[in-house]
Amino acid sequence: LKLSQPLQAQTVYQLIINNLVDCSGNIIAPNSSFNFGLAEQGDSLEVILNEILFNPRTAGSDFVELYNNSNQYINLKDWKIANLADGIIANQTLISQENLVIAPKQYLVLTENLPHLQSEYPRLLNKTKPFNFLIMNSLPSFLDNEGTVFLINNQNQVFERFDYKEDF
Repeated sequence: LKLSQPLQAQTVYQLIINNLVDCSGNIIAPNSSFNFGLAEQGDSLEVILNEILFNPRTAGSDFVELYNNSNQYINLKDWKIANLADGIIANQTLISQENLVIAPKQYLVLTENLPHLQSEYPRLLNKTKPFNFLIMNSLPSFLDNEGTVFLINNQNQVFERFDYKEDF
């Protein structure tokens, strides 16, 4: 794909695919399109901890919902989720070692058990904003009565902190 100009920051591009064929002559993705943009570092309050499920129903699993509150594409490669243990940031869990771009105004749910999450909370799938899920091998443990969740960027800076209590 050759571009006539370099990609610009904070610009949403749309790629439309028509009449693409494979080596056997099969039409691939007729009349399909997708949006993309140049990923940026992101700044405070642009990716937020939107929601956390820290006390799931029996046999359920926790989840953390992120939201891109900006107009830019933000790469979450090497970002981490963590909790608080004995007064220090602990149990830092890498979100992704690969490029993982969250689009403007998009949600991303981090969970260990997507099928259970979708069956218990089907309204997660019906939000009006674009929504994605990332199945994690593990998340930091979140106590059921109270605790703290941290979002740490790829420069090892605390991007956001959320203190929760059981009565939330």
